[in-house]
Amino acid sequence: MIKTITGKTIDYESLSEQLNDRLNNEISVSSDFQIHCYQQDDWLIIFLTPQPTEVIDDCLTLIKDIINENEIISDFMIGNNQQVYFANQDDYPSDIINHQSEESLTVEKKYSSANFSSGLIIFILSVLSIASIGIFYFISRPCTMAGKCELMRATNASVSQTLKNKSQADLTKPEIDQLKTELTTAIQTLNRIPRWSDYHQEARQLITQYQNIMGELNYFLEADKLVENADNMSKKLPLSIDEWNRVKTFLENAIEQLNLVSTSEFTSEKQERINNYQSRISLINTRVETEKIGKDKLFAAQAIIQEIEKNKLSVNSVPELEKLEEQWQTVIKEIESIPVETTSAKNKTDLLNSYLSEIINIQGRLVVEKEAINLFNLAQENIKLAKESEDKNQLTQAITFWQKAVDSLEKISPDSFIPEDVITLQNDIKQKVEIAKVSMAEALQAQKIEEELKTICLATENICSYKVDKKKIDIFLTPTYFQKIVSLYNLSNTDNNVNKKQQLLQHIEQVENNYQYLTNKYNLPVQIYNYNNFYI
Repeated sequence: MIKTITGKTIDYESLSEQLNDRLNNEISVSSDFQIHCYQQDDWLIIFLTPQPTEVIDDCLTLIKDIINENEIISDFMIGNNQQVYFANQDDYPSDIINHQSEESLTVEKKYSSANFSSGLIIFILSVLSIASIGIFYFISRPCTMAGKCELMRATNASVSQTLKNKSQADLTKPEIDQLKTELTTAIQTLNRIPRWSDYHQEARQLITQYQNIMGELNYFLEADKLVENADNMSKKLPLSIDEWNRVKTFLENAIEQLNLVSTSEFTSEKQERINNYQSRISLINTRVETEKIGKDKLFAAQAIIQEIEKNKLSVNSVPELEKLEEQWQTVIKEIESIPVETTSAKNKTDLLNSYLSEIINIQGRLVVEKEAINLFNLAQENIKLAKESEDKNQLTQAITFWQKAVDSLEKISPDSFIPEDVITLQNDIKQKVEIAKVSMAEALQAQKIEEELKTICLATENICSYKVDKKKIDIFLTPTYFQKIVSLYNLSNTDNNVNKKQQLLQHIEQVENNYQYLTNKYNLPVQIYNYNNFYI
Protein backbone atom coordinates (compact mmCIF):
# COMPACT_ATOMS: atom_id res chain seq x y z
CA MET A 1 0.00 0.00 0.00
CA ILE A 2 1.11 3.56 -0.68
CA LYS A 3 1.65 5.83 2.37
CA THR A 4 0.20 9.36 2.69
CA ILE A 5 0.86 12.21 5.09
CA THR A 6 -2.42 11.74 6.95
CA GLY A 7 -1.65 8.08 7.61
CA LYS A 8 -4.21 6.84 5.12
CA THR A 9 -3.09 4.41 2.42
CA ILE A 10 -3.82 4.05 -1.30
CA ASP A 11 -3.60 0.80 -3.22
CA TYR A 12 -1.54 0.65 -6.43
CA GLU A 13 -4.49 -0.24 -8.65
CA SER A 14 -6.53 2.77 -7.50
CA LEU A 15 -3.59 5.11 -8.09
CA SER A 16 -3.08 3.60 -11.56
CA GLU A 17 -6.72 4.20 -12.45
CA GLN A 18 -6.60 7.77 -11.16
CA LEU A 19 -3.44 8.57 -13.11
CA ASN A 20 -4.77 7.00 -16.31
CA ASP A 21 -8.09 8.84 -16.07
CA ARG A 22 -6.49 12.22 -15.40
CA LEU A 23 -3.81 11.93 -18.05
CA ASN A 24 -6.21 10.66 -20.72
CA ASN A 25 -8.69 13.47 -19.93
CA GLU A 26 -6.27 16.36 -19.47
CA ILE A 27 -3.38 15.61 -21.83
CA SER A 28 -3.35 14.62 -25.49
CA VAL A 29 -1.70 11.20 -25.11
CA SER A 30 -1.89 8.37 -27.63
CA SER A 31 -4.74 5.86 -27.47
CA ASP A 32 -2.40 3.08 -26.29
CA PHE A 33 -0.90 5.16 -23.50
CA GLN A 34 -0.86 3.38 -20.13
CA ILE A 35 0.48 3.92 -16.63
CA HIS A 36 1.26 1.06 -14.27
CA CYS A 37 1.89 1.54 -10.54
CA TYR A 38 3.51 -1.25 -8.52
CA GLN A 39 5.89 -1.83 -5.64
CA GLN A 40 9.54 -2.76 -5.97
CA ASP A 41 11.31 -3.17 -2.65
CA ASP A 42 10.20 -0.07 -0.69
CA TRP A 43 9.69 2.02 -3.82
CA LEU A 44 6.51 3.12 -5.63
CA ILE A 45 7.27 2.58 -9.30
CA ILE A 46 5.20 4.57 -11.84
CA PHE A 47 5.84 3.02 -15.24
CA LEU A 48 4.90 4.95 -18.40
CA THR A 49 4.52 3.61 -21.92
CA PRO A 50 6.73 5.49 -24.41
CA GLN A 51 5.48 8.91 -25.56
CA PRO A 52 6.95 11.92 -27.40
CA THR A 53 9.15 14.15 -25.25
CA GLU A 54 6.73 17.10 -25.24
CA VAL A 55 3.92 14.82 -24.07
CA ILE A 56 6.12 13.16 -21.42
CA ASP A 57 6.93 16.58 -19.90
CA ASP A 58 3.23 17.37 -19.49
CA CYS A 59 2.63 13.88 -18.08
CA LEU A 60 5.39 14.28 -15.49
CA THR A 61 4.04 17.64 -14.34
CA LEU A 62 0.52 16.28 -13.93
CA ILE A 63 1.74 13.10 -12.18
CA LYS A 64 3.68 15.15 -9.64
CA ASP A 65 0.60 17.33 -9.03
CA ILE A 66 -1.50 14.20 -8.43
CA ILE A 67 1.11 12.81 -6.04
CA ASN A 68 1.03 16.09 -4.08
CA GLU A 69 -2.79 16.14 -4.09
CA ASN A 70 -2.83 12.65 -2.58
CA GLU A 71 -0.13 13.72 -0.09
CA ILE A 72 1.94 10.62 -0.94
CA ILE A 73 5.11 10.26 1.11
CA SER A 74 6.29 6.85 -0.15
CA ASP A 75 9.56 6.88 -2.09
CA PHE A 76 8.67 6.83 -5.77
CA MET A 77 10.23 6.84 -9.24
CA ILE A 78 8.69 7.70 -12.61
CA GLY A 79 10.12 6.13 -15.76
CA ASN A 80 9.83 3.63 -18.62
CA ASN A 81 12.04 1.03 -20.20
CA GLN A 82 14.37 3.73 -21.48
CA GLN A 83 15.09 6.09 -18.59
CA VAL A 84 14.11 7.39 -15.18
CA TYR A 85 12.29 10.69 -15.61
CA PHE A 86 11.81 11.68 -12.00
CA ALA A 87 12.43 10.41 -8.49
CA ASN A 88 11.74 11.93 -5.09
CA GLN A 89 15.39 11.29 -4.20
CA ASP A 90 17.61 13.70 -6.10
CA ASP A 91 20.71 11.45 -5.85
CA TYR A 92 19.00 8.22 -6.92
CA PRO A 93 21.06 6.57 -9.72
CA SER A 94 19.29 7.10 -13.03
CA ASP A 95 20.76 3.95 -14.63
CA ILE A 96 18.84 1.56 -12.37
CA ILE A 97 16.29 0.97 -15.13
CA ASN A 98 16.58 -2.34 -17.02
CA HIS A 99 16.37 -1.39 -20.66
CA GLN A 100 15.05 -4.80 -21.65
CA SER A 101 11.89 -5.13 -19.47
CA GLU A 102 8.73 -3.04 -19.00
CA GLU A 103 7.81 -5.03 -15.89
CA SER A 104 10.84 -4.22 -13.74
CA LEU A 105 13.04 -1.30 -12.75
CA THR A 106 15.55 -3.50 -10.92
CA VAL A 107 19.23 -3.62 -11.71
CA GLU A 108 19.62 -6.74 -13.81
CA LYS A 109 22.28 -6.89 -16.58
CA LYS A 110 22.82 -10.08 -18.47
CA TYR A 111 26.03 -11.04 -20.39
CA SER A 112 26.96 -14.05 -22.48
CA SER A 113 30.49 -15.54 -23.04
CA ALA A 114 32.03 -18.12 -25.38
CA ASN A 115 34.13 -19.76 -22.67
CA PHE A 116 33.84 -20.44 -18.98
CA SER A 117 36.81 -18.42 -17.80
CA SER A 118 35.78 -15.29 -19.56
CA GLY A 119 32.23 -15.82 -18.32
CA LEU A 120 33.47 -16.30 -14.79
CA ILE A 121 35.53 -13.14 -15.02
CA ILE A 122 32.59 -11.22 -16.34
CA PHE A 123 30.42 -12.64 -13.58
CA ILE A 124 32.93 -11.61 -10.92
CA LEU A 125 33.16 -8.15 -12.42
CA SER A 126 29.40 -7.92 -12.46
CA VAL A 127 29.18 -8.92 -8.83
CA LEU A 128 31.83 -6.36 -7.94
CA SER A 129 29.97 -3.75 -9.97
CA ILE A 130 26.69 -4.49 -8.25
CA ALA A 131 28.41 -4.48 -4.88
CA SER A 132 29.97 -1.13 -5.69
CA ILE A 133 26.63 0.27 -6.61
CA GLY A 134 25.12 -1.13 -3.39
CA ILE A 135 27.95 0.31 -1.29
CA PHE A 136 27.55 3.61 -3.07
CA TYR A 137 23.78 3.60 -2.46
CA PHE A 138 24.33 2.61 1.21
CA ILE A 139 26.72 5.44 1.97
CA SER A 140 24.93 8.00 -0.22
CA ARG A 141 21.73 8.00 1.92
CA PRO A 142 21.38 11.04 4.24
CA CYS A 143 22.54 10.82 7.84
CA THR A 144 24.29 7.45 7.38
CA MET A 145 27.75 8.70 8.24
CA ALA A 146 28.96 9.37 11.76
CA GLY A 147 28.30 12.85 13.09
CA LYS A 148 25.32 15.14 13.23
CA CYS A 149 22.36 14.78 10.87
CA GLU A 150 22.33 18.25 9.35
CA LEU A 151 19.39 17.40 7.07
CA MET A 152 17.14 16.57 10.00
CA ARG A 153 18.29 19.58 12.01
CA ALA A 154 17.76 21.99 9.12
CA THR A 155 14.38 20.48 8.29
CA ASN A 156 13.18 20.67 11.89
CA ALA A 157 14.49 24.24 12.26
CA SER A 158 12.70 25.27 9.07
CA VAL A 159 9.43 23.69 10.21
CA SER A 160 9.72 25.29 13.67
CA GLN A 161 10.32 28.72 12.16
CA THR A 162 7.44 28.26 9.74
CA LEU A 163 5.08 27.26 12.57
CA LYS A 164 6.21 30.26 14.60
CA ASN A 165 5.59 32.62 11.66
CA LYS A 166 2.21 31.11 10.88
CA SER A 167 1.09 31.25 14.50
CA GLN A 168 1.48 35.02 14.39
CA ALA A 169 -0.92 35.40 11.45
CA ASP A 170 -4.47 34.34 10.68
CA LEU A 171 -4.63 30.74 9.56
CA THR A 172 -6.55 31.27 6.35
CA LYS A 173 -7.01 28.42 3.90
CA PRO A 174 -4.16 29.59 1.64
CA GLU A 175 -1.90 29.85 4.71
CA ILE A 176 -2.91 26.37 5.84
CA ASP A 177 -2.38 24.92 2.36
CA GLN A 178 1.07 26.51 2.18
CA LEU A 179 1.94 25.16 5.64
CA LYS A 180 0.75 21.67 4.68
CA THR A 181 2.89 21.84 1.54
CA GLU A 182 5.95 22.74 3.60
CA LEU A 183 5.20 19.95 6.08
CA THR A 184 4.76 17.52 3.19
CA THR A 185 8.15 18.55 1.84
CA ALA A 186 9.66 18.12 5.28
CA ILE A 187 8.15 14.63 5.62
CA GLN A 188 9.42 13.63 2.21
CA THR A 189 12.86 14.95 3.14
CA LEU A 190 12.93 12.99 6.42
CA ASN A 191 11.73 9.88 4.60
CA ARG A 192 15.09 9.84 2.79
CA ILE A 193 16.81 8.93 6.04
CA PRO A 194 17.17 5.13 5.70
CA ARG A 195 16.51 2.50 8.33
CA TRP A 196 20.20 1.86 8.93
CA SER A 197 20.78 5.49 9.94
CA ASP A 198 21.25 6.25 13.65
CA TYR A 199 18.74 9.09 13.14
CA HIS A 200 16.02 7.00 11.52
CA GLN A 201 13.98 6.61 14.73
CA GLU A 202 14.20 10.32 15.53
CA ALA A 203 13.23 11.13 11.93
CA ARG A 204 10.19 8.87 12.24
CA GLN A 205 9.17 10.68 15.41
CA LEU A 206 9.42 14.03 13.62
CA ILE A 207 7.41 12.64 10.70
CA THR A 208 4.71 11.48 13.11
CA GLN A 209 4.74 14.92 14.75
CA TYR A 210 4.44 16.65 11.38
CA GLN A 211 1.64 14.31 10.35
CA ASN A 212 -0.21 15.14 13.57
CA ILE A 213 0.22 18.85 12.87
CA MET A 214 -1.17 18.35 9.37
CA GLY A 215 -4.12 16.51 10.88
CA GLU A 216 -4.73 19.44 13.22
CA LEU A 217 -4.56 21.82 10.27
CA ASN A 218 -7.33 19.74 8.76
CA TYR A 219 -9.35 20.41 11.92
CA PHE A 220 -9.01 24.12 11.16
CA LEU A 221 -10.13 23.52 7.57
CA GLU A 222 -13.07 21.42 8.72
CA ALA A 223 -14.03 24.14 11.20
CA ASP A 224 -13.85 26.69 8.37
CA LYS A 225 -16.22 24.58 6.27
CA LEU A 226 -18.69 24.34 9.15
CA VAL A 227 -18.53 28.08 9.77
CA GLU A 228 -18.98 28.71 6.06
CA ASN A 229 -22.11 26.55 6.18
CA ALA A 230 -23.34 28.62 9.13
CA ASP A 231 -22.61 31.85 7.26
CA ASN A 232 -24.39 30.66 4.12
CA MET A 233 -27.47 29.60 6.07
CA SER A 234 -27.67 32.89 7.99
CA LYS A 235 -27.17 35.17 4.98
CA LYS A 236 -30.87 35.59 4.30
CA LEU A 237 -32.80 36.62 7.40
CA PRO A 238 -35.14 35.94 9.06
CA LEU A 239 -34.57 32.32 10.06
CA SER A 240 -36.89 29.95 11.86
CA ILE A 241 -35.99 28.48 15.24
CA ASP A 242 -35.00 25.19 13.57
CA GLU A 243 -32.77 27.05 11.11
CA TRP A 244 -31.11 29.05 13.88
CA ASN A 245 -30.48 25.82 15.78
CA ARG A 246 -28.85 24.33 12.67
CA VAL A 247 -26.58 27.39 12.39
CA LYS A 248 -25.77 26.98 16.08
CA THR A 249 -24.96 23.28 15.55
CA PHE A 250 -22.53 24.16 12.75
CA LEU A 251 -20.68 26.54 15.09
CA GLU A 252 -20.72 24.05 17.97
CA ASN A 253 -19.28 21.37 15.67
CA ALA A 254 -16.62 23.86 14.53
CA ILE A 255 -15.66 24.39 18.19
CA GLU A 256 -15.48 20.62 18.66
CA GLN A 257 -13.06 20.43 15.72
CA LEU A 258 -10.91 23.21 17.17
CA ASN A 259 -10.83 21.55 20.57
CA LEU A 260 -9.01 18.63 18.91
CA VAL A 261 -6.08 20.96 18.15
CA SER A 262 -3.28 20.54 20.70
CA THR A 263 -0.26 22.09 18.91
CA SER A 264 1.00 24.90 21.15
CA GLU A 265 1.76 27.20 18.19
CA PHE A 266 -1.94 27.16 17.28
CA THR A 267 -3.28 27.81 20.79
CA SER A 268 -3.82 31.54 20.24
CA GLU A 269 -5.53 31.07 16.87
CA LYS A 270 -7.63 28.22 18.25
CA GLN A 271 -8.78 30.17 21.30
CA GLU A 272 -9.52 33.31 19.27
CA ARG A 273 -11.72 31.32 16.93
CA ILE A 274 -13.47 29.49 19.77
CA ASN A 275 -14.21 32.82 21.51
CA ASN A 276 -15.56 34.23 18.26
CA TYR A 277 -17.79 31.22 17.63
CA GLN A 278 -19.03 31.21 21.23
CA SER A 279 -19.94 34.88 20.90
CA ARG A 280 -21.85 34.06 17.75
CA ILE A 281 -23.62 31.20 19.55
CA SER A 282 -24.65 33.63 22.30
CA LEU A 283 -26.08 35.95 19.66
CA ILE A 284 -27.89 33.00 18.09
CA ASN A 285 -29.36 32.08 21.48
CA THR A 286 -30.66 35.65 21.69
CA ARG A 287 -32.02 35.34 18.17
CA VAL A 288 -33.79 32.10 19.09
CA GLU A 289 -35.37 33.74 22.14
CA THR A 290 -36.41 36.69 19.99
CA GLU A 291 -37.90 34.30 17.44
CA LYS A 292 -39.83 32.57 20.24
CA ILE A 293 -41.16 35.93 21.45
CA GLY A 294 -42.27 36.73 17.90
CA LYS A 295 -44.06 33.41 17.58
CA ASP A 296 -45.75 33.87 20.98
CA LYS A 297 -46.91 37.37 20.01
CA LEU A 298 -48.29 36.14 16.70
CA PHE A 299 -49.97 33.17 18.38
CA ALA A 300 -51.62 35.45 20.98
CA ALA A 301 -52.89 37.73 18.20
CA GLN A 302 -54.24 34.79 16.23
CA ALA A 303 -56.04 33.43 19.31
CA ILE A 304 -57.82 36.77 19.79
CA ILE A 305 -58.72 36.88 16.09
CA GLN A 306 -60.26 33.41 16.34
CA GLU A 307 -62.42 34.62 19.23
CA ILE A 308 -63.42 37.71 17.22
CA GLU A 309 -64.37 35.61 14.19
CA LYS A 310 -66.40 33.32 16.42
CA ASN A 311 -68.44 36.11 18.06
CA LYS A 312 -68.61 38.95 15.53
CA LEU A 313 -71.80 37.71 13.80
CA SER A 314 -73.74 37.78 17.10
CA VAL A 315 -72.78 41.36 18.01
CA ASN A 316 -75.94 43.47 18.38
CA SER A 317 -75.11 46.27 20.79
CA VAL A 318 -72.71 49.16 21.24
CA PRO A 319 -70.93 47.58 24.24
CA GLU A 320 -70.28 44.46 22.19
CA LEU A 321 -68.96 46.60 19.34
CA GLU A 322 -66.70 48.43 21.77
CA LYS A 323 -65.43 45.07 23.04
CA LEU A 324 -64.62 44.09 19.44
CA GLU A 325 -62.72 47.35 19.00
CA GLU A 326 -60.71 46.68 22.18
CA GLN A 327 -59.91 43.15 20.97
CA TRP A 328 -58.64 44.43 17.61
CA GLN A 329 -56.56 47.05 19.40
CA THR A 330 -55.03 44.27 21.51
CA VAL A 331 -54.30 42.31 18.33
CA ILE A 332 -52.54 45.33 16.82
CA LYS A 333 -50.46 45.83 19.98
CA GLU A 334 -49.36 42.17 19.84
CA ILE A 335 -48.44 42.45 16.15
CA GLU A 336 -46.63 45.76 16.65
CA SER A 337 -44.55 44.21 19.46
CA ILE A 338 -43.31 41.35 17.23
CA PRO A 339 -39.52 41.86 16.97
CA VAL A 340 -38.11 42.72 13.55
CA GLU A 341 -36.08 40.18 11.56
CA THR A 342 -38.16 37.28 12.85
CA THR A 343 -40.23 34.93 10.73
CA SER A 344 -43.36 36.15 12.51
CA ALA A 345 -42.65 39.71 11.32
CA LYS A 346 -42.54 38.78 7.62
CA ASN A 347 -46.12 39.97 6.93
CA LYS A 348 -46.24 42.40 9.83
CA THR A 349 -47.04 45.48 7.74
CA ASP A 350 -49.78 43.76 5.75
CA LEU A 351 -51.34 42.36 8.93
CA LEU A 352 -51.28 45.74 10.65
CA ASN A 353 -52.92 47.41 7.64
CA SER A 354 -55.59 44.70 7.56
CA TYR A 355 -56.31 44.91 11.29
CA LEU A 356 -56.32 48.72 11.26
CA SER A 357 -58.95 48.49 8.52
CA GLU A 358 -61.03 46.27 10.81
CA ILE A 359 -60.80 48.86 13.61
CA ILE A 360 -61.74 51.68 11.22
CA ASN A 361 -64.81 49.71 10.12
CA ILE A 362 -65.83 49.07 13.73
CA GLN A 363 -65.26 52.72 14.66
CA GLY A 364 -67.42 53.77 11.72
CA ARG A 365 -70.10 51.36 12.86
CA LEU A 366 -69.85 52.76 16.40
CA VAL A 367 -70.45 56.26 15.06
CA VAL A 368 -73.57 55.02 13.26
CA GLU A 369 -74.84 53.17 16.33
CA LYS A 370 -74.15 56.00 18.76
CA GLU A 371 -75.82 58.48 16.42
CA ALA A 372 -78.78 56.10 16.14
CA ILE A 373 -79.03 55.94 19.94
CA ASN A 374 -78.85 59.76 20.19
CA LEU A 375 -81.55 60.15 17.54
CA PHE A 376 -83.71 57.54 19.22
CA ASN A 377 -83.32 59.25 22.59
CA LEU A 378 -84.12 62.61 20.98
CA ALA A 379 -87.26 61.10 19.45
CA GLN A 380 -88.25 59.77 22.88
CA GLU A 381 -87.80 63.22 24.38
CA ASN A 382 -89.97 64.83 21.68
CA ILE A 383 -92.60 62.14 22.20
CA LYS A 384 -92.68 63.00 25.89
CA LEU A 385 -93.08 66.72 25.10
CA ALA A 386 -95.80 65.96 22.55
CA LYS A 387 -97.80 63.99 25.10
CA GLU A 388 -97.45 66.77 27.67
CA SER A 389 -98.68 69.27 25.07
CA GLU A 390 -101.66 67.06 24.24
CA ASP A 391 -102.50 66.83 27.93
CA LYS A 392 -102.50 70.64 28.00
CA ASN A 393 -104.59 70.65 24.80
CA GLN A 394 -101.70 72.43 23.06
CA LEU A 395 -102.30 70.56 19.85
CA THR A 396 -100.17 72.72 17.58
CA GLN A 397 -97.20 72.32 19.86
CA ALA A 398 -97.94 68.60 20.24
CA ILE A 399 -97.94 68.13 16.46
CA THR A 400 -94.60 69.97 16.25
CA PHE A 401 -93.04 67.65 18.81
CA TRP A 402 -94.58 64.61 17.15
CA GLN A 403 -93.10 65.68 13.83
CA LYS A 404 -89.68 66.27 15.37
CA ALA A 405 -89.81 62.75 16.77
CA VAL A 406 -90.62 61.38 13.33
CA ASP A 407 -87.81 63.39 11.74
CA SER A 408 -85.31 62.02 14.28
CA LEU A 409 -86.41 58.45 13.73
CA GLU A 410 -86.17 58.81 9.94
CA LYS A 411 -82.51 59.83 10.28
CA ILE A 412 -81.61 56.57 12.04
CA SER A 413 -79.62 54.27 9.72
CA PRO A 414 -81.53 51.14 8.71
CA ASP A 415 -78.26 49.21 9.30
CA SER A 416 -78.19 50.08 12.98
CA PHE A 417 -79.15 47.73 15.78
CA ILE A 418 -82.59 49.38 16.45
CA PRO A 419 -84.45 49.58 13.10
CA GLU A 420 -87.33 47.31 14.22
CA ASP A 421 -88.02 49.49 17.26
CA VAL A 422 -87.75 52.54 15.04
CA ILE A 423 -90.29 51.26 12.52
CA THR A 424 -92.76 50.36 15.26
CA LEU A 425 -92.30 53.71 16.96
CA GLN A 426 -92.57 55.61 13.68
CA ASN A 427 -95.90 53.96 12.90
CA ASP A 428 -97.22 54.78 16.37
CA ILE A 429 -96.10 58.38 16.11
CA LYS A 430 -97.59 58.82 12.63
CA GLN A 431 -100.91 57.59 13.95
CA LYS A 432 -100.71 60.00 16.85
CA VAL A 433 -99.81 62.83 14.48
CA GLU A 434 -102.85 62.05 12.38
CA ILE A 435 -105.03 61.92 15.47
CA ALA A 436 -103.53 65.17 16.69
CA LYS A 437 -104.09 66.78 13.33
CA VAL A 438 -107.74 65.67 13.36
CA SER A 439 -108.13 66.94 16.89
CA MET A 440 -106.48 70.15 15.92
CA ALA A 441 -108.72 70.50 12.89
CA GLU A 442 -111.76 69.90 15.09
CA ALA A 443 -110.48 72.42 17.59
CA LEU A 444 -109.89 74.97 14.89
CA GLN A 445 -113.35 74.34 13.48
CA ALA A 446 -114.87 74.69 16.91
CA GLN A 447 -112.96 77.91 17.37
CA LYS A 448 -114.29 79.28 14.08
CA ILE A 449 -117.85 78.19 14.96
CA GLU A 450 -117.52 79.90 18.34
CA GLU A 451 -116.30 83.06 16.68
CA GLU A 452 -119.29 83.06 14.34
CA LEU A 453 -121.66 82.19 17.20
CA LYS A 454 -120.20 85.05 19.16
CA THR A 455 -121.13 87.38 16.31
CA ILE A 456 -124.62 85.88 16.10
CA CYS A 457 -125.32 85.82 19.82
CA LEU A 458 -123.92 89.27 20.56
CA ALA A 459 -124.83 91.12 17.39
CA THR A 460 -127.17 93.64 19.07
CA GLU A 461 -127.64 92.19 22.45
CA ASN A 462 -126.86 89.06 24.36
CA ILE A 463 -129.41 86.75 22.87
CA CYS A 464 -127.74 83.36 23.43
CA SER A 465 -124.86 81.25 24.74
CA TYR A 466 -123.37 78.21 23.05
CA LYS A 467 -121.45 75.00 23.38
CA VAL A 468 -119.56 73.42 20.51
CA ASP A 469 -118.14 69.88 20.32
CA LYS A 470 -117.11 67.66 17.46
CA LYS A 471 -120.63 66.19 17.04
CA LYS A 472 -123.06 69.13 17.42
CA ILE A 473 -123.67 72.79 18.25
CA ASP A 474 -125.80 73.60 21.26
CA ILE A 475 -127.33 77.13 21.48
CA PHE A 476 -128.99 78.33 24.67
CA LEU A 477 -131.30 81.38 24.42
CA THR A 478 -130.86 83.79 27.27
CA PRO A 479 -133.93 84.27 29.51
CA THR A 480 -134.02 87.97 28.75
CA TYR A 481 -134.01 87.47 25.04
CA PHE A 482 -136.51 84.61 25.21
CA GLN A 483 -138.92 86.71 27.34
CA LYS A 484 -138.52 89.64 25.00
CA ILE A 485 -139.45 87.52 21.98
CA VAL A 486 -142.46 86.08 23.80
CA SER A 487 -143.60 89.55 24.94
CA LEU A 488 -143.26 91.02 21.47
CA TYR A 489 -145.17 88.13 20.01
CA ASN A 490 -148.02 88.47 22.57
CA LEU A 491 -148.08 92.26 22.15
CA SER A 492 -148.38 91.99 18.39
CA ASN A 493 -151.33 89.65 18.76
CA THR A 494 -153.02 91.92 21.32
CA ASP A 495 -153.00 95.18 19.33
CA ASN A 496 -153.12 93.29 16.06
CA ASN A 497 -150.05 95.20 14.88
CA VAL A 498 -149.19 93.47 11.69
CA ASN A 499 -145.93 95.34 11.13
CA LYS A 500 -144.54 94.48 14.50
CA LYS A 501 -145.57 90.92 14.05
CA GLN A 502 -143.96 90.86 10.60
CA GLN A 503 -140.74 92.34 12.01
CA LEU A 504 -140.65 89.77 14.77
CA LEU A 505 -141.15 86.94 12.35
CA GLN A 506 -138.37 88.30 10.13
CA HIS A 507 -136.03 88.49 13.14
CA ILE A 508 -136.80 84.92 14.16
CA GLU A 509 -136.33 83.77 10.55
CA GLN A 510 -132.96 85.54 10.39
CA VAL A 511 -131.82 83.86 13.56
CA GLU A 512 -132.89 80.50 12.19
CA ASN A 513 -131.07 81.18 8.93
CA ASN A 514 -127.92 81.97 10.88
CA TYR A 515 -128.14 78.70 12.70
CA GLN A 516 -128.89 76.83 9.46
CA TYR A 517 -125.81 78.49 7.92
CA LEU A 518 -123.64 77.01 10.63
CA THR A 519 -125.17 73.59 10.05
CA ASN A 520 -124.52 73.74 6.34
CA LYS A 521 -121.04 75.21 6.65
CA TYR A 522 -119.64 72.92 9.31
CA ASN A 523 -121.86 69.92 8.73
CA LEU A 524 -122.88 69.84 12.36
CA PRO A 525 -126.45 69.82 13.69
CA VAL A 526 -127.58 72.90 15.63
CA GLN A 527 -129.78 72.35 18.63
CA ILE A 528 -131.57 75.33 20.28
CA TYR A 529 -132.62 75.33 23.90
CA ASN A 530 -134.72 77.84 25.89
CA TYR A 531 -133.53 79.37 29.07
CA ASN A 532 -134.80 76.28 30.93
CA ASN A 533 -132.68 74.06 28.71
CA PHE A 534 -135.65 72.61 26.94
CA TYR A 535 -135.06 71.69 23.35
CA ILE A 536 -137.01 73.93 21.00
